[in-house]
Amino acid sequence: MAHTTFKLPVSAAGASAAAGAAYAASLTSQFPAPPERGLVIDNVSKTFDPSRGRVLDRVCLTIEPDSFFALLGPSGCGKSTLLRLIAGLEFPDEGRIILDGEDITTYPPQARPVNTVFQNFALFPHLNAYNNIVFGLKAQKALNSRTEAIVRDTISALQLDGLDKVYPDELSGGQQQRVALARALVNQPKVLLLDEPMSHLDDYLKSKVGQDLLELQRRLRTIFIMVTHDREDSMTVSSDMAILHEGRIVQQDRPRLLFSRPNSAFVAEFMGKANVFRAERDAFDPETARLPFMDVPMGAPVPWESALVLINPDSLMLEPPSGPGDGLVDITGRIEQVRYRGYNVELVFSLRNLVSGNPGTQPHSRLQVLTSNHARDWIPGEEVTLYLRPSEILTLESRGGPAEPECLGFVDGRDDVPLAVAAGGGSAWVGGRPGGHREAGTPRRGPALGKPEGRTLGRKTGKARRRPGP
Repeated sequence: MAHTTFKLPVSAAGASAAAGAAYAASLTSQFPAPPERGLVIDNVSKTFDPSRGRVLDRVCLTIEPDSFFALLGPSGCGKSTLLRLIAGLEFPDEGRIILDGEDITTYPPQARPVNTVFQNFALFPHLNAYNNIVFGLKAQKALNSRTEAIVRDTISALQLDGLDKVYPDELSGGQQQRVALARALVNQPKVLLLDEPMSHLDDYLKSKVGQDLLELQRRLRTIFIMVTHDREDSMTVSSDMAILHEGRIVQQDRPRLLFSRPNSAFVAEFMGKANVFRAERDAFDPETARLPFMDVPMGAPVPWESALVLINPDSLMLEPPSGPGDGLVDITGRIEQVRYRGYNVELVFSLRNLVSGNPGTQPHSRLQVLTSNHARDWIPGEEVTLYLRPSEILTLESRGGPAEPECLGFVDGRDDVPLAVAAGGGSAWVGGRPGGHREAGTPRRGPALGKPEGRTLGRKTGKARRRPGP
């Protein structure tokens, strides 16, 4: 559907400030306000070198109040840049950052209720633990009897009692991290940013520090945002997650759903899912999906001609169920690798591909299976029958590609419309298209989990977007 950008006519002498303000107000009234609590990243873009493109490209996120949020992605995807934008250490080229309903996009770092714990902790080596912790309060001349009580409570909560006068080089890595956390938390921020907080820890300490962070966040009810490239770290502690890829948010969801219901091959593979295959609808039987290694009767018409599909490793069974099979299909494969991972055993099977037809150009496919069955020895080279319910085959990307990730209903910065709204020559960037872009009779999607309904105004405007439903 075509959209029109409405511009305020401006005469040679200039429009009156009152007319500009009234026009802007009339547009603003059509857009709901952002949520009163939580953090909203509204179509944020950032470029450092134009020849290399955008580091962040129209990033949209809604982070619920009192949540532990994990931002996950490979190296170079823009995670740290987004963290710096939230902290105010960089400013976006487009879009807005809204915290508890207040636009903080242009606020300097010291004016934001946001603190950061950096990856290297950034402790002052010439100051002892106590003076590191109170450094920010002293700089703001805010160390008094009330804040001193907060400092003591924080030191106790982080189990730093008795370490007040110890210098950073005399502290262990975990103790240094807790001092850095205390320094950030005594300022009572609304948002705490954690840059790779567990990257330097061994597996034992990761588990302990992760649980400590989770308990601390639940007690303080502050938004924690953790940036990491380690999916296990993020899934251990977070209540909500988003995956960033090449400067775009490709999926945001709860950890369990992000892991079990990825929306693309990239997300599936990044989350450790190896069983992604190209499938085709059978030309003669529309209820059959052709995978490289077998034809699967789906029990209903296949809705696509071609698609990337996922088979979750834990959905494959090594024994047939005792109850009804529900159209169970069996797959025969040869064990290629056995990996013991604590409570689970990971088996990699080699399957012979179909000789005739397309898909499948390789002679074999590999299928990963996760089982907790330690009662028997799994031997490489052994031939085993696997069982699968067709309903467990998940469609990731059908022909034509996945839908482009959409924003929560804010604007994306394309069709800029300057309006003179102040006598001093100031201008505001507001959205065109009064009336919205929904077809007549289409209900507006209501707020879910605290997310804003519909659209709002941004600093720069363009095509309005709506986040797809869960």
